[in-house]
Amino acid sequence: MSELTYRLRGVRAELVEVDATPARNGGPLALELSCNFGNGTVERAAEERARVEHALDQQEAHLLINVDRSRLVRLPLDALPQGDLAVVAAICDWSDAKKRARLDWEGVRWAFAGELRYDGGVGVCRGILPFALAAKQAGVTDIVVPSRQAQEAAACDGVRVHPVATLTDLLRTLIGAEDDIELPRSWEPSSSNDLCYSDVLGQRAAMRAMEIAAAGRHNLLLVGPPGTAKTMMARRAAALLPPISREEALETTAVYSARGLVQEGSGLLMARPFRAPHHTVSTGALVGSRNNGVRSGEVSLAHNGVLFLDELPEFRLDTIEALAAVTKDGRARCGSETMPAEFWLLASANPCGCGYYGDDRKLCACSRASVDGYRSRLFKYVEMLGMIVTETRSQKYASLLEGGKGEPTRYIRERVVAAERVSTKLTLAAADRLSDVGESRHHLARMVASSVASLAGEFEVTPEHAADAVRLVKLV
Repeated sequence: MSELTYRLRGVRAELVEVDATPARNGGPLALELSCNFGNGTVERAAEERARVEHALDQQEAHLLINVDRSRLVRLPLDALPQGDLAVVAAICDWSDAKKRARLDWEGVRWAFAGELRYDGGVGVCRGILPFALAAKQAGVTDIVVPSRQAQEAAACDGVRVHPVATLTDLLRTLIGAEDDIELPRSWEPSSSNDLCYSDVLGQRAAMRAMEIAAAGRHNLLLVGPPGTAKTMMARRAAALLPPISREEALETTAVYSARGLVQEGSGLLMARPFRAPHHTVSTGALVGSRNNGVRSGEVSLAHNGVLFLDELPEFRLDTIEALAAVTKDGRARCGSETMPAEFWLLASANPCGCGYYGDDRKLCACSRASVDGYRSRLFKYVEMLGMIVTETRSQKYASLLEGGKGEPTRYIRERVVAAERVSTKLTLAAADRLSDVGESRHHLARMVASSVASLAGEFEVTPEHAADAVRLVKLV
């Protein structure tokens, strides 16, 4: 007899069969594992057999149904431990027609996910939402999942979800002794965080650049001395984007589920993600790695949200090169697997090594050669990542108080959302104004000019719009 479970392939799940056949000479339960990577199949098989048998003994499962332990079970190594429940279902004796009703009911197809504990409890496992999505696509009608992850599985419409907390719950569900539970599937998007741009005092030029960048999802670098609200503005950026759609939430939650980062008892993510990896992050941690299977990186965790790189020049060159490749096509590639990675990229940097080059309140302590080397590295990264640039400046305390609070986020977001519905056309006069930008950044300048016009609600890009774009794109 065979049952369905899954193995993870990056951020997607692949259904696999757990096949159980009578063992030779009626021997004890045995597991045959196929392995695509690494070693340890013998040890893992022994561990799995011990866990299943101990759980069966602890839950007195034989009182509910006959368990035939003289079986040879075949399954892939990377389908463990999430395939534990499928192993149990495969070795159970369903010869009683009454007890076969749930598994063999015409038009019903089952799949199982969950890790067995030695006490017979069912533990959580990674990738429940990708498993549910894969099951739905394969025509599975009913899935069994750990009760603490039932709400996550219920985010996938089109399949019946059966939560189980123990091995006994599993068997009671399969023989129809457990009532089906209708899980709530409501979903309401929320703001990305409670932080508001009204807290940002001054910095009008930088805030204008943030709005333009949000309207066109242009990658943006904030350059300025320490303490000029660069990080403060970046951490509020996700709230400038439109509320996350249900389709986007499914994609993003699936990425988090595959990493085991979905909070127990919760379903879809309600807000756009914000990720801010440290500048010491490895290339694998940023874009994905292949250690014992494909593992998504920060770029995928930021999918449909914001990725923020603080102190951009401190990141390694190879890391930025890998990130640049991801930003071009919105996908991260690890071997034969591809993972979603569409995000709004923000970064911050000091103007020099000490942080005070060009500041009118504190003298720069860097040599000219040091400044030139720092800025050369910074602008090289800007070119590679296709970023626009704006400055933040030191401000006097008195002027901050006089200016009052900044504009609330909701008003800026309304303009950004409205701009997305405006299609623009480049005029000849505007095209001539854009010629001030070098050839390598000319296409970026045209897109930024279009965003400026869209925010103004105008259908033609004028020289004035082009001039705003040139100021953001041109590197000086």
